[in-house]
Amino acid sequence: MARTAKNPKTLSIPLRRSNLFDRLLKKGYTPNEIYEIHQSRLQAKHGSNEPLIDNNDMSYYGEICIGTPCQNFTVDFDTGSPDLWVPAKRCLTKHNKYDSSKSSTYSPDGTPFSIHYGSGACSGFASEDTVEVAGLAVRNQTFGEAVIMRGFREIPSDGLFGMSYPGCSELKANPWFNNAYDQGLVENNEFGFWFSRYPNGNLGGELTLGGVNPDHYTGEFSCAKVEHPFCYWQFKFDGVRIDETPSDSAVLETGGKAFADTGTWGIGGPNEVIQNINKAIDQAIGTSSHWFDCSIIPQSMPNITFTISGTDFTLTSEFYIQRTIMVNDGEAHCQSGFFETGRPLWVLGDVFLGQFYSKFDVANNQVCFAETKE
Repeated sequence: MARTAKNPKTLSIPLRRSNLFDRLLKKGYTPNEIYEIHQSRLQAKHGSNEPLIDNNDMSYYGEICIGTPCQNFTVDFDTGSPDLWVPAKRCLTKHNKYDSSKSSTYSPDGTPFSIHYGSGACSGFASEDTVEVAGLAVRNQTFGEAVIMRGFREIPSDGLFGMSYPGCSELKANPWFNNAYDQGLVENNEFGFWFSRYPNGNLGGELTLGGVNPDHYTGEFSCAKVEHPFCYWQFKFDGVRIDETPSDSAVLETGGKAFADTGTWGIGGPNEVIQNINKAIDQAIGTSSHWFDCSIIPQSMPNITFTISGTDFTLTSEFYIQRTIMVNDGEAHCQSGFFETGRPLWVLGDVFLGQFYSKFDVANNQVCFAETKE
């Protein structure tokens, strides 16, 4: 499709962050009960062939608006799925709802859709309208009006904003970013994510459309080709190892496949490898509990290194240990950011993406990483 607009832009929009642990704790769940909920949802999601999307512990979300005049929504910007949907007017939810009767640019479609995720499901019908992100207004964007939503009550956002490839779209539609580039709204056919891992930071993260923001990364990008640019941002990597001390390193896996998923909190991988990683973390800390007191974490912890396109990306405990402030006692509790998927494919979620800035290069079908900086 020919590009149709002049003066394309590169724009950055702020992202906020929210923690499901705190929300469930306020409702009276114990830490162990929350852990079991977390594990069952992760296993359901990553052990299936459904389009991958998650909103479990730490989520990052931002603002969009739909229609003329704009109706505002918060959404999870998710590279693990392609579809955009928000609640319809007749959906029984407390989230913001889209009302087509109030938009002069609405166009009916009516095609039914049903999307089943590991952690929930939604169904409804397709519509078209102007969808605006950071002042960039895509015309005639197909999106879903969800009439039934299951499993999404606890998420802080109203809907989901897919940013993967369109081949797996249940709406049979181009993702918003693809249309933004085709309509000449963004300068380059790429976008970048920066996630802050510091809970007290003023900014939870940032999504840059049409380029990347050099204020949030340092050095050069290392890129990996997307294997099949049809559904997911999936690529091959060279291997993963654990460095328990500078002189004690063990290769956990040689070669492998992974995909970068902003909609998943942790890092998922094959059961045996993840068990070895978490065992090393437990031994270093001296505990086998799911949740543990952050104050007992020693200064010397194992590093986990992924080698991607010949470049080492080393995760430190500062990033792979998740710290949560308990609302009932104000104390910090911690857990490992690694979880089992029950299959060979790795999922590099926000724990990885918090330490490394990510560039999703649509034009060249590649995913790129660089060291992040606050």
